Amino acid sequence: MREAGKELCSDPDIIKWKGDKPSVYVVMKKSDYFEKMERILLDTSKFQHLTKDLTEDLRKKMSRLVTRANNQQDVVKFPKVKGDYGPSYCYGTVKTHKACNPLRAIISQIISTTYRIAKVLSDLLVPYIPGALSLKSAVEFIYLLHEKGPEDGIAPLDVESLCTNVPIEETISTILDRVYRTNKSSLPISEDVLQDMLKASTKEAPFLSHWGELFWQVDGVVMGSPLGVLFANMYMATVKERPFESIKDLKFMGETTRWTFQNGRVHKSNGHWPFLECTRRMPRCI
Repeated sequence: MREAGKELCSDPDIIKWKGDKPSVYVVMKKSDYFEKMERILLDTSKFQHLTKDLTEDLRKKMSRLVTRANNQQDVVKFPKVKGDYGPSYCYGTVKTHKACNPLRAIISQIISTTYRIAKVLSDLLVPYIPGALSLKSAVEFIYLLHEKGPEDGIAPLDVESLCTNVPIEETISTILDRVYRTNKSSLPISEDVLQDMLKASTKEAPFLSHWGELFWQVDGVVMGSPLGVLFANMYMATVKERPFESIKDLKFMGETTRWTFQNGRVHKSNGHWPFLECTRRMPRCI
């Protein structure tokens, strides 16, 4: 096995890459990996090819925004934009649990201008995610099933490629509404500064592809950004509130990407959100 592993590693046409969820490594043809990555990045509805590196422009913009935000208040201090920065780097992890083993795009933003600021923004905005129809953990889900039990069945709604399909502009608008137009205490920075920070951190951060060309993401979010999970959770929490408001006997919903409710009533929202796929399962003893 050891010799076989060495032989694979020395093969220039083979790539050894980490699996997406299981703790495994995947051996695949390098040409297949490149083809799948190119298919993702050449989707012009999600990514745009850049002819020059805009890292310095982004650094100057973020520096101005940080100065404005810090001058407006003394509660939250955003880190100054200083030091060496570069474009983020994109790679893909293999979804071994999916048919045909597609890739999940990861954009590592650790060396980008926006990374540390995005981490602060994420921490500030998490409390504004609606939580009334969400479960806090798998343990709570199991407890509810044991204590209440499905009366007529459970119905998971599974989202296909969630992060890729999160609409950036709509989610930023939702965040601003939650922060500045609800009964929660608003942040001590102006709405326009927060909006510009969120847009710069998601839509204006350049990254390198595996073949060395520059892109930025024009819609959707990816793993690797400190704001990726926040945007996905904020959008899905808001989506869950809309189609199910009229269901009077709704007992509970599940996690962000799988909603579960009793009495077997499933409102299929594909007309509004075509990326949502709904499946129906019969009750099972747990």
